[in-house]
Amino acid sequence: MKTYMRRTRIIFAVVILFSILLTVLSIFLPMQNEIEMNTLTYFNLFAETKAHAFNEAINKNIQASKSLSSRSAIRDKSVDYLNGTITFDELVDFTTSKYLDGVGVIENLLYAVRVVDHQAVVEYYAAASVVSNLPDYSAYTELTGFYSMDGAVESFEVISPIISGNMIVGYDLVGFSLARPVAALNNDPTVHFALSPAREYGDRLKPFDNLYEDGTTVYYSQPVNESYDIVVSESKASLFSELQALTIRSITFLIIGYLAMLLLIYLFVVSYARRKISDLSLARDKFKKHADIDELTGAYSRHFLSNYINAHPNESGTLIIIDLDNFKMINDEYGHVVGDAVLKTTASIIQNSIRSDDLSIRYGGDEFLIILRQDTQNNGTDVMDRIKIQLSSQNQFAFSIDFSYGIAVFDSMLNISSYIEQADKLMYQNKHKKY
Repeated sequence: MKTYMRRTRIIFAVVILFSILLTVLSIFLPMQNEIEMNTLTYFNLFAETKAHAFNEAINKNIQASKSLSSRSAIRDKSVDYLNGTITFDELVDFTTSKYLDGVGVIENLLYAVRVVDHQAVVEYYAAASVVSNLPDYSAYTELTGFYSMDGAVESFEVISPIISGNMIVGYDLVGFSLARPVAALNNDPTVHFALSPAREYGDRLKPFDNLYEDGTTVYYSQPVNESYDIVVSESKASLFSELQALTIRSITFLIIGYLAMLLLIYLFVVSYARRKISDLSLARDKFKKHADIDELTGAYSRHFLSNYINAHPNESGTLIIIDLDNFKMINDEYGHVVGDAVLKTTASIIQNSIRSDDLSIRYGGDEFLIILRQDTQNNGTDVMDRIKIQLSSQNQFAFSIDFSYGIAVFDSMLNISSYIEQADKLMYQNKHKKY
């Protein structure tokens, strides 16, 4: 009997060990790999969202520089000076106050210098210690941006030619601090966002194009030019902390459960691991939706537009770019809460004025992009009329809401950026006619 019991215990122990080993190899490890892949997918989407927000801040700096250089009154005075009809002192007197008024509304500005005929007409510096790192501006014929770092301080500097007709009459040299946008993107204590000099970040994590790892850290890297990268990083200990805790708990329950009943532990591991996979999948879907939908207005985001272009490269139609008139004045006079309400109302009216399969996209701060799919007849004017009627009939605000717009018919999503630029120019022409 003792021999039989001893053999039974040995056989039972071997069965338990074999069952545990079999369960670990066939169930636990594959599910652990799936959870790790979901974690990396979530991190990749999260990092893409941060990179998108950073690029939006850079686009805002570029638009501010364009706006500064496109002011017609002081540009025309520069032409008068170059033609010899006014003196340089007269150019300075006319330009200074108007230029500084325009500079005063630009966020995160480090400096702005208006140069005509190699002479500084107006100079603004946020602090005495601010210096420009720009190369010789005279070699540039179109707006060009440069990233730079002074210690740990990131900045974005712009050379913006001032163009009258086909002639460059001067330059705006503009520098922006990226400290606030970068700080805003570092709102998670476990995830670090930075603009970093380009380098190797370790081995690429397949199948992801932008994820890398070294011994301790996972990196998301997106080049912004030849010299700098957007880098989002998180330590492996933090990123996979839930996975590590899950591993420890699962092994413990596995051993204890098999001592009681092999079937119960099998069901528990499968159920528990699937719940964790489902939670991570839901989190991934949540951040994907966050990246595709503008949180304030409910319209699609520029991130969605980028993905849509890749998915529908040969689609044609009509695009309309809308820019609200005097939106800054609304924010200044009535406050940002009212300004946000204006954006929400405008987005809602736009959505109600287009077909269900057309696209409404928040393209910038107070800019919206409408894409009328499969519309090559340029029905954009009819849509604009409907939007104007609905906006003029709203009585939610103590003021009227007006906008300027430009329309372009496009034959391919692959070339849509040039059509957006075309519509944008028409929109600014319409706006200038009003003011």
